[in-house]
Amino acid sequence: MKEKNGLKKTLAVFLVVVLLLTTAPLAGFVGLDFGAFDLFSTTAQAASTYTEGSFTYTVSGGKAEITGHNGEISGELVIPETLGGYPVTSIGDYAFSGCTGLTSITIPDSVGSIDRYAFSGCTGLTKINWNAENVSDFRSDDNVFSNAGTAGDGIDVVFGDSVKSIPADLFYGYYRNNYVTPNIKSVTIGNSV
Repeated sequence: MKEKNGLKKTLAVFLVVVLLLTTAPLAGFVGLDFGAFDLFSTTAQAASTYTEGSFTYTVSGGKAEITGHNGEISGELVIPETLGGYPVTSIGDYAFSGCTGLTSITIPDSVGSIDRYAFSGCTGLTKINWNAENVSDFRSDDNVFSNAGTAGDGIDVVFGDSVKSIPADLFYGYYRNNYVTPNIKSVTIGNSV
């Protein structure tokens, strides 16, 4: 009988703790600061997908990441500095991959990250206006511009005056024992680099 009462008490305590944790704001619970832990943060949210204009994007930590597009993207593409009121800080994996009709891309200074294959296979590309001040999240094996500009005479690349540094291996890529570099025709580098 004592075992059943002990089990009931343990279950009751467990349920009370669960109720407290699900109804009380955790940041103020017992004076502890759980803000450093995303799992317990009262401001942490799962990234939701949104659409604005031709762009699909997610918002996390008050920043927007372009994850793709809704429809055919062609001609001149200007990456916006904000979407839904949030600064666009990154361009996600494969966001514009295979958009063969793209002829020009302008990247604003708010962008600090460009992920894998973001602009790969944009074979019609003829111009890149790179205005991102500092892209810190970039690896040479990301193949961001692999095979871009290969359908025409090549790509004219312009690094604007807000650019402080050019990522190493920006136009280099290697995939399955093949070089997948874009066809670069000319490069103009601003005075601030």
